[in-house]
Amino acid sequence: MKKRNFSWILGLFEMMFLASAYPGFQRALLRSTRRGPVLDSSFRYLACATQKTNNRWQRQSQPQSTLESEKVQGKLADEKQQNVSNQTESISQLTNSSNNSTTPSFLSRSMRSLRKGAGAVTSTAGFLSSSATSMATDQKQWHRSRPLVEAFQLFLNSSGIDLELSQSLNYHLLRNIVVLGRIQQRLFSVKSRRDQAKATTTRNNNKIPTREEALRYMRYATAVYGSTMIAAAEMDARGIVDTRLSPLTQTRISEHINVPEEDIVLVDVDYDGDGKHLRHFVAVDHANRKIVLAIRGTFNLAEIVVDVAAFSRPCFGGEAHSEMMTMAERVWTNAGGTIRYFLKKHEDYELIVTGHSLGAGCGCLLTIMCQNQGGRLIEGRKMRCFAYAAPPVFTPLMLVPQAVQSTINYIHEEDVVPFLSVDSVRHVFASIRAIEDYMQGSMSRYERVKLAMGITEPNEDLIEAVRIASSKRLVPKKGAPVLSIPAASTIWMNEQEDGSYDYEICDPAALSKLGPVLSTRMVEHHLPPRYEHAFENLNLDP
Repeated sequence: MKKRNFSWILGLFEMMFLASAYPGFQRALLRSTRRGPVLDSSFRYLACATQKTNNRWQRQSQPQSTLESEKVQGKLADEKQQNVSNQTESISQLTNSSNNSTTPSFLSRSMRSLRKGAGAVTSTAGFLSSSATSMATDQKQWHRSRPLVEAFQLFLNSSGIDLELSQSLNYHLLRNIVVLGRIQQRLFSVKSRRDQAKATTTRNNNKIPTREEALRYMRYATAVYGSTMIAAAEMDARGIVDTRLSPLTQTRISEHINVPEEDIVLVDVDYDGDGKHLRHFVAVDHANRKIVLAIRGTFNLAEIVVDVAAFSRPCFGGEAHSEMMTMAERVWTNAGGTIRYFLKKHEDYELIVTGHSLGAGCGCLLTIMCQNQGGRLIEGRKMRCFAYAAPPVFTPLMLVPQAVQSTINYIHEEDVVPFLSVDSVRHVFASIRAIEDYMQGSMSRYERVKLAMGITEPNEDLIEAVRIASSKRLVPKKGAPVLSIPAASTIWMNEQEDGSYDYEICDPAALSKLGPVLSTRMVEHHLPPRYEHAFENLNLDP
């Protein structure tokens, strides 16, 4: 079989993940970019209308004495509202009052969906804006990425993975992916997958961080993306629409993480033409006695190359995601001096590393790097890593026990990124081949078209073919081992019908064998605003 140069296919595969999220909102985003301030004006109108509506419901449910008390304090409330409205306008927190019998539950769910959609639109806008800025200010970024792309292409050729994947690369690929996603949704629910990955040890909430602590460092992981992602998280998680024009990034970061601006001691967030390392910042949190390093995840097209080039290299006796390890080393080169200085200045402060997605993967590897060889880089100081949606980046975990015990990872519902690696993509393509073989051998063209369009449901034979293909473990290739998330525990969160979240503590080794499930919500559930929303509503009671 002729070898094909298809190192681009994994990039295309990931871009299809991006394209699968919110097509309707993407169209709305395009309209809003043509019309300028239309989207912002709509949010302002929505904030005012929903605030008035919610106030009316609340007044109807309050006793007369409460209403009279409100009138006495009305003047003070008006003055406070005037001060607040100069900076932010709040979409009514309908979800927080869902227990009120006078508030229609369907409207509460609609408001949650609206906030979720607004956050998704703003997150997408931020990604597009960041990509455009990076391309405009750093026109040589693709030239710098060429050696990495060539190295990845060489890896695919030498390992034989190119021939393996090319069997599924035809004009039926997109159709087969759609069918696979529908079958996977029937076979693998979030609950069943969580049960498969459930840790065998008894749940002990004293060993995992509190909800407040998890939310605090998720805010850092969001803030490092900059003003746009902060705005998206405020819309989704708290229903707040900030209407200030072009606020300073450091000011917005300070407000979001609740740390004074002067205590954000290193800020490398806004794109300045240097694409050699991931964006990050360092803050000194005196209130909690922490020094926090926040690392940004994927936020432009060039950083997608880092995600896709997922071959491994030798590292600390095992194997690590090659490019994420490189990025972790570069972040430490840039921020390590500042961190070491403030660790010496505050001898009783703990070092916290946090990040989302690509930033979480780099944070996990940076934790391994800092705690390797007795913690020489941080002089033996206490260190923890809060990873959100971290991809698999290291194996075997037994070689880095201290770093693993210092790391906690979180997964939100159907987020696909924690299950993506070269090995897992190979298994996805094995399932795609099973679908192609069955459809070509047992279905007419008309039946295939109806199945792809969702007119008919997959039959039991096709479902069984996918089940068998999914259960077979392929022999790992050199440079593409079964990587794991280097965390002692992963908290897998799932939303309930009432808007609250439950969770399950999962084992990293079991998670590494699950593989990705393709769904229409796999990218939406990966966005930082969704994680903040989950922590706002997570129940961590025993």
